[in-house]
Amino acid sequence: MRFEGQEPGDKAYAMGTGWLISPDTLITAGHNVYDWSGYGRGLGRAVHIKCYIGYHGKKNVDSPIVQQRLAKSIVTTAEWLTSRENRHRDVAIIQLDRPFTGELRLFTYKPTPKQADEMIGVVGYPADKVLADEDGPEERGAQMYEEFGGVAYSLEKNKQNPLGMLKYRISTFGGQSGAPVLRKGSKLVAIGTHVYGGGDKNQAGAIGTYGNDYDALLKVLTQQLPTAGEYQGIKLVKHEGAASNAPAPQPQTANGFVPQPSAGFGLGFEKTGLNQNPFIQTSSSQNGFNNSGFNPVESSPVDSDHSFEQGDFVPFVSTEHDEDVEIFLEVFRAVGRLVSGSLSTISPLLGPIGGPISAVAGATLNTIANAAESAFDSSMSRPSSLGSGSSNTGVTERAILAEASLQAVFKMPSDDPITHRVLNDMKVSYMALAPNIQDLIPKIAPALIASAKKITSDGRYIDKNNRRRRTLPAQPLQGVSNAEASFSGNDFLNGLLAPTKPLEGEAELFGLLGPIINTGFNLAKPLLREGAEHGLSFVGGLLSAADPVGESSFAEEQIRATELVSKRAFMGEAALQALSKLSMRELDQLQLVPADPYNESSADEGNIFDFVKTAAQTIGGLVQETVPTVLKAITPIFVDAVFSKKAANGPAERFLTVTPPPRNLKKRASTSILDELTRRHAASPPGIAKH
Repeated sequence: MRFEGQEPGDKAYAMGTGWLISPDTLITAGHNVYDWSGYGRGLGRAVHIKCYIGYHGKKNVDSPIVQQRLAKSIVTTAEWLTSRENRHRDVAIIQLDRPFTGELRLFTYKPTPKQADEMIGVVGYPADKVLADEDGPEERGAQMYEEFGGVAYSLEKNKQNPLGMLKYRISTFGGQSGAPVLRKGSKLVAIGTHVYGGGDKNQAGAIGTYGNDYDALLKVLTQQLPTAGEYQGIKLVKHEGAASNAPAPQPQTANGFVPQPSAGFGLGFEKTGLNQNPFIQTSSSQNGFNNSGFNPVESSPVDSDHSFEQGDFVPFVSTEHDEDVEIFLEVFRAVGRLVSGSLSTISPLLGPIGGPISAVAGATLNTIANAAESAFDSSMSRPSSLGSGSSNTGVTERAILAEASLQAVFKMPSDDPITHRVLNDMKVSYMALAPNIQDLIPKIAPALIASAKKITSDGRYIDKNNRRRRTLPAQPLQGVSNAEASFSGNDFLNGLLAPTKPLEGEAELFGLLGPIINTGFNLAKPLLREGAEHGLSFVGGLLSAADPVGESSFAEEQIRATELVSKRAFMGEAALQALSKLSMRELDQLQLVPADPYNESSADEGNIFDFVKTAAQTIGGLVQETVPTVLKAITPIFVDAVFSKKAANGPAERFLTVTPPPRNLKKRASTSILDELTRRHAASPPGIAKH
């Protein structure tokens, strides 16, 4: 898809999935035809959509099994066009310029049951799947995949589901937007259209009484209905849907309507609204992404001297559909706000100690992941402590660096191109490798909260940091050789190992700062890695199976707070990895926004290396003191679950063949024991269209 709001020189194409209900008609997501990218104005309506069936890579488009058509007319809901918040109305129907031919196994649809507990699946073209190309770069989103899993859902509107969406924990990725949601064994009968995905936020728009009236939308497409007006140049027509007796939207101007149209209205894109020329073949990506994944906003509503800590921001928009971008930014914002002092009344994990507690959570999760990987080794005996063993070298130190790096990112100017690059790199690694740890959260929450309460009641950390502390003149780091300090092979690490300003009151930690940086950077395994993703998901499944009602024993707000600090830990690792990719020139150019630009004493915050090392000194001692206590508390829980499972499975060879998920998986549900985990596999139902 190409959109009206793309810059003239922008040759990137978005991608999505659709499902054929007739040879010339398909259903897809509304955001595939009208884009609300990022947190800006969006790219508007699609002006050119090319649809394929049988697609399996660019070099195979001339294959006889591949057919291509262009969109001729589009119908979507008025609610979706007028507000990005109306995700329950995120659906569209596309009529093609001519029918697909051959033996087409077409989809049908039926109303979504109000509630059910059954096997359902999503079929589409996820962009995290890569098709190898011998003659060029690998192509994303070029293969069809499906995944089914057991899902208990309800369309009842409540606090957790205010829009009455069909929610499921099935692995999805950008590119699957518009995919059909199917019941296992129901062949080609859809009960929803996938519109939003990532982690435990996978959602589809429902069909029928509790969702969208597909029959009414089809009538708008196939019948000559009277025009009720226009919205941004798009015809607004009234159909006899479930809410058709609602009052019509009244024009606000000659070209627009008040952005609250009724559910009884559909929006039609006329044939003249779509470019009928073939795609211009360019050297840019044809799989839905430009080189960076984002296009910087030309004029940001955030002043150039503002950082992300200072309110809303619009650092970029995406030319692919923004579901991954939106998920990332949603988490990014949430974890940035958890250090607000007012939040400490909600949970002891939040507020001023949220930063160091997030680092503790990161070290804890990384240790669990390492232990899960080690448990696959038949020679490993039952450990007395999770923190023991060489595999855990540097996990605490890396967690400190990760949290300090994230704090630096929050201080970066929101309109700087280097900031855009860092955020894009963070988004890629976070969305690809941050696991779903929902089943693990209730098990680590008690230990984290107990430690947080102890820190708060002790008061020393909060009291010490309630006032601004001076930094002293720079000194060489202790425990770092001249060779290490002068050239490490990584520009970010080189800058961190340079002479450093000691933080007032942290003389003891300053003596350890050099080894902390060296060990955390060079020896520790990163928290965002494939092995950690698999290990944490695996452990979560085991713990959930062993105690399926464990979450109910802990207050919901504390579970949510634990999830939030854990996500901040993953986000911190993403920040550390992104900053490590910058050149020294970029790092030197990057000037952080000081807390008080009118206070000369805050000027040193502009240097990213000084800022990261000051932040590390601020939280480092507390994190190092707290991690062993948390690990001691959770060791029995983890060891009992994993090593009991290992004993039940017998030799390591058998254990290994059952446990690791396919290596090309991005995410997977972890709601049950290992043998019940669902797997995504290649599939080719003929009626799926890629566009």
